[in-house]
Amino acid sequence: MIIAIWIVTAVLLGLWSLTAWGLHVLLVHGAGWAADLRPLIEQIPFGEWIDRWVPGWQAMLQLALDLVQAGLGWLGASAGFVVWLVWGLGAAALAGMAGLGTLMVVLLRGKPQPPSVPA
Repeated sequence: MIIAIWIVTAVLLGLWSLTAWGLHVLLVHGAGWAADLRPLIEQIPFGEWIDRWVPGWQAMLQLALDLVQAGLGWLGASAGFVVWLVWGLGAAALAGMAGLGTLMVVLLRGKPQPPSVPA
């Protein structure tokens, strides 16, 4: 059980690291990439069908892009530092939860009974 806890933790830490790395790469390029997405919003397939289910989805998506650009402009050069700071906190939380899980397994397992000697 302890091995399973640490294997799951390693996989989750790998996914967490991959996400942080991808976000870091995206943020290093600045906010210019968000402006390049505007023409692509108009070309999304099945736009009419989506509009029937979520009216005004294009306006919401463009508002989200504006917010992303504003946030990236506000973060500026410190965006990479913020990403890796959050990554470190998340990695520490994952390791801490795995440690607590291991401790719980060890405590709940109980003490092994000595083998009985036949008379």
